Amino acid sequence: MCIRDRGTVLLACGDTVALRLLPPVLQAFRKLRPQAEVAIRNHGSRRILDLVMRREADLGIVTRPPWLDPALWVRTLLEESFELALPPDHALAEEDDVELARLDGEPAVLLAKPSETRAQIDRGLHDAGATPAVVMESGNLEVVKAYVADGLGLSLLPRMGITPRDRERMVLRPVPPSFPRRRLALVRRKDRVPGLLASDLLRLLAERFRGSDEGPTG
Repeated sequence: MCIRDRGTVLLACGDTVALRLLPPVLQAFRKLRPQAEVAIRNHGSRRILDLVMRREADLGIVTRPPWLDPALWVRTLLEESFELALPPDHALAEEDDVELARLDGEPAVLLAKPSETRAQIDRGLHDAGATPAVVMESGNLEVVKAYVADGLGLSLLPRMGITPRDRERMVLRPVPPSFPRRRLALVRRKDRVPGLLASDLLRLLAERFRGSDEGPTG
């Protein structure tokens, strides 16, 4: 076994990405490099970007903000929509299409600020003319879903985080096409040439998800 096959890649990402997106990629990496490790650091997107910029993480997966530092190389992994999540007994649960303006003043359980995903949700609701009454915030999507299912309030959920079980315990409705879509992006420093292990992980992620290399937009 070549010594270059051993080592650790530091990957920073959010809880939902670690839970829903990474497992098959990490399994493939382990088969390819059984003597290597991937260390996962779970944080919000802003903290992830900070870790990558400070060279405290080799790679990061973030909800892409409107602007990224030009020092970063970026690859979009996927783009996904949000869905409106309603408690089963909510007054709007019987309707197939819900106008978002009708969410104004409704009790809501949302992802906590200042996450980028929450910022996108807030922008979409603002553009629709809706200001729900936020009764709870959490940085953990699983907590948000549990409280929606228990009837505490409605929410907007990224599709990647919705499981078949969630579709049984709450009512999910599509949002209009004009609502912001979440882009998950893989980032690294341009001046930090990835080593063999990081390059393998980058390749496996690229193979699994249809992405594109991009420069930051400002």
